[in-house]
Amino acid sequence: MSCRLLLAGLILTGIALKPTAAYAEILEYQIRRLILLHSSCIILKLVRKTDKAQGYIYKGSCDNSSFYPDGIMVHCPLKDDETSCQIKTKSLKFDMLEAMRPKPHEAQ
Repeated sequence: MSCRLLLAGLILTGIALKPTAAYAEILEYQIRRLILLHSSCIILKLVRKTDKAQGYIYKGSCDNSSFYPDGIMVHCPLKDDETSCQIKTKSLKFDMLEAMRPKPHEAQ
């Protein structure tokens, strides 16, 4: 009987029927996972900013700054969809290391 009274009281006050605001949001671990899987950067620090188009821009600093000396940037145009995120910073390439390798005809 007390359970029915409690439920009736909640309904009368509007607590039980009051809609709650629920929204999805990109979380920091999702951005860290994206960077870990698609780059050679191990994130030390990650900062989120809102861009003009109401998306997110993440700026991170890497443990090994050889490939990303100025850090790494990820742009997420949709705030609620992690699949819209893209790494915008290109990693550095060390082409001079390829020049040091012997050519196939020199190896013989």
